[in-house]
Amino acid sequence: MPVAQMGELQPANSGSTSRGSPPLSSPSRRPTDWHDALVLAHASDGLHVIASPNMKLVPSPPVGIVQVSLRADYRYGLVDPIQWPQLYCEEYGYLAAILRPIHSPDNRYAPLWWTPKEKHFQRSEGQIVTHLGLLSPAALHPLLQLVDRLLLAATSKPDTGTHRHLLELCTYLRHARDRLLYFPCDFNDASMQVREVQRYWLMARSYMDFHTMMANPSSSSDSGNQCNTTFMGAFTTNPRTVQNLFALGIPVWFIRVNLIPKTSHVRAVVGLTPPSKICTDYSSGGGTILYSGLSGSRHIPFTFRGGHTYRDIARAPQFAFNVDNGPTSPASQKGYKGMMSAPEAVLDGTKVVDNHPSSSAPSVHRTQKSSSRRHNGKPYSKAHPSQGYGATGVNKFIDFKHEWMPQGIPTWLHAMTSVEVSKPGARPSTEIWGYWIPEPALLLRPDSVNRRDRYIMTWLRMRNAWLYVLRLSDARPTSVPTQWWRDVLYGPTDKDKSEKDTQNSVRWKAILLVLGDIFPEANLDVAPEGPVRWFDRLVSQPDATIAPQIIWEMHDLAFRYELQALDRLLVPIYRGPRGEQEGGPVRGEQERDELLGRIFPSNHLHALTALPDPEHSLGLCDPSPERRVPALEALRQVLSRWQRCPDEIRRNVPITTSMTADEIISLEKSMATFYVHTFFKQSGRAPIVPHQFPVPRR
Repeated sequence: MPVAQMGELQPANSGSTSRGSPPLSSPSRRPTDWHDALVLAHASDGLHVIASPNMKLVPSPPVGIVQVSLRADYRYGLVDPIQWPQLYCEEYGYLAAILRPIHSPDNRYAPLWWTPKEKHFQRSEGQIVTHLGLLSPAALHPLLQLVDRLLLAATSKPDTGTHRHLLELCTYLRHARDRLLYFPCDFNDASMQVREVQRYWLMARSYMDFHTMMANPSSSSDSGNQCNTTFMGAFTTNPRTVQNLFALGIPVWFIRVNLIPKTSHVRAVVGLTPPSKICTDYSSGGGTILYSGLSGSRHIPFTFRGGHTYRDIARAPQFAFNVDNGPTSPASQKGYKGMMSAPEAVLDGTKVVDNHPSSSAPSVHRTQKSSSRRHNGKPYSKAHPSQGYGATGVNKFIDFKHEWMPQGIPTWLHAMTSVEVSKPGARPSTEIWGYWIPEPALLLRPDSVNRRDRYIMTWLRMRNAWLYVLRLSDARPTSVPTQWWRDVLYGPTDKDKSEKDTQNSVRWKAILLVLGDIFPEANLDVAPEGPVRWFDRLVSQPDATIAPQIIWEMHDLAFRYELQALDRLLVPIYRGPRGEQEGGPVRGEQERDELLGRIFPSNHLHALTALPDPEHSLGLCDPSPERRVPALEALRQVLSRWQRCPDEIRRNVPITTSMTADEIISLEKSMATFYVHTFFKQSGRAPIVPHQFPVPRR
């Protein structure tokens, strides 16, 4: 891998330059003030000089017009503040105190520059997409130890609440850590998440160090302005910044016109030190320019954008959810059959597919037109049968009856049955949202036990891949029709998949239709064998103990993604000129994920980190009203941001355990009803709501 050398700053040879040098002070006289220079170098433009009062070298400054793009080592090259000193800016001044890269394996901070290898990657067992997995816990342990200690130190600081940016950095660090631990992905993405964890750790630590020194400047200068060379340092054109950083003992380089005051003392003239050990190569698929413009406060945010996958971070910002149109509706049965018969059809998560060119997807604007109706708590007094009933005439506001279907939660069951769906209406199917997770009842409806078990096992075999698709910023999972799930979930037969017009060939084409443009075909196994890992279990066959928990998880996952979609629609994050340039929506989505994640026991929105433990709080599905309180209060805070939120939810005092069980349940019923009716109004279909966790009988 080509490198342009970085990290370890080594002084260049001293000596005069061809442009002429300022007079040097006596060798015996060491500079003692901020405006003096231990070293001075001429900038490449010939018009400026760069001096440092506390360092013996002058690194090449990344100033002027710069470009930000991801490199093969999942960093950003010379313009990356965790690799090289940058131009100081007030908003990110703490980056001057970032730890300089350490390459000694014996150093306690060495994990912050650790690079995983393929041998550290463990692929998931029994999956249709074969190259997804996680880094081994043993390989991650040293890095995660540092993360846990930093988060504990940051949250235990008495003044942490006054530092919003530190709280943001800690949030981003937790999200990156959780993705690293619980998000099955390919090795490329896992390596990217390692870099994200390292980056946010370094930024949070530098923030804490910098503000600690700022709060106690006297302690920083007690050692006679001795420079802490473990810090990265910064360039600046502001004399006050030079003075401040010098006083704090942080490396600083002063860029100024080629005029040295007579009162300034220069110890040595040196050449610029080029970067060492900085990767400049692009990986395959990389090299997209994320930002091009002046260095400083404009380019820095693009070096910590964050994201679930490599393609989220390596590409220009995209957000699949359109706040004007909402999620896409499923492809029609006719459209799906047409795509299946086409030789090069793609209905995937990377291309926007217009399933219904003659009509638009659900629209906020369309909803606003109907908002002038008298609000009676029920969004549609007349509903099209497709809104409440499936194609087979099944009322989807009522739980499907099956011994493996988890029990409903009374307040949510009441909310579902309070929706009026019996009267015909005129809402077309093209305005009805699709599903993020296949409808759980779909797996239990087959009359054949063999087909039912096949559906469940195949779902487990493609679960990791589907959760991966859901996290792609440009995915359109709701455009996948129910018939696609039926074609795929049945699983392989004994016939050769290469035979034309067989059930296997239809299934294989269906898989390629959705997944073929996301995952390499070589990594797709149409007929995986052996047990499949699901959390800490290896499942070979669904039974009455594990199958209800699998169906429960599908309800839980579907509720999470539907809640996120509805919140995005009702509380949009628009990209203005400044926000679009500085990655504002990325920050907003991270904050949204944090807010919604608090509803769930693990504080993680996009997936369960482990199956619930009945000995601890089960969140919204806990049988005890008192133990549901933290999750209900978190849900109340989300719903209170939505338009038309009832006053009893919006203006109520926080839900606490000091309330009676009846008071808690009353508020819970109001929130569940408001959520169900709002989802129905926006999506045109029944939501998938939380259910009780099925605890095995002992």
